[in-house]
Amino acid sequence: MKQTIITQVKERKEVAAIQVILASFFIALMAQIRVPIFFSPVPITGQTFAIILVGGVLGSRRGSCAAALYLLQGAMGYPVFAGGAAGWIHLLGPTGGYLLFYPLEAYLIGKCFEHRKKFLLYLIPILQLGVGSFWLALFVGGDQAFYQGFYPFVLLEIAKVILVNLLTRKVIS
Repeated sequence: MKQTIITQVKERKEVAAIQVILASFFIALMAQIRVPIFFSPVPITGQTFAIILVGGVLGSRRGSCAAALYLLQGAMGYPVFAGGAAGWIHLLGPTGGYLLFYPLEAYLIGKCFEHRKKFLLYLIPILQLGVGSFWLALFVGGDQAFYQGFYPFVLLEIAKVILVNLLTRKVIS
């Protein structure tokens, strides 16, 4: 059967939609890897690794769409947030700043991969931690926000970027 250009474009859009949906499921699955920290309302989770990986593999547009879809799923009540949490109220809670930054983080990570600016990859998760910490300050106070939501996570986020770089080296190059 001969394929026309219109058929090929439709197939590409369908494949892109499936990639975005599956990536949002991957983020949700990785969010279930959760290690609570006794001194902070912000847990260590696998979802930040998933956001970095999805942005790097799918690119800026599809990666940010997957992250936005993940947030929409959680806001609609599906138990996709860390520890099986769900509901829009979690987007307004102590970890809301981190969550709401995910689509932009995936977009920026994707742009870094698309333009081969991998040295900038290390700054984006730090930016995400900063935004999340400022949001967290609304709940724990400005003097405690960076101690509870930034400093404990910096090295771990850098390690996640290194891991994504290693995993995608063969795939992207």
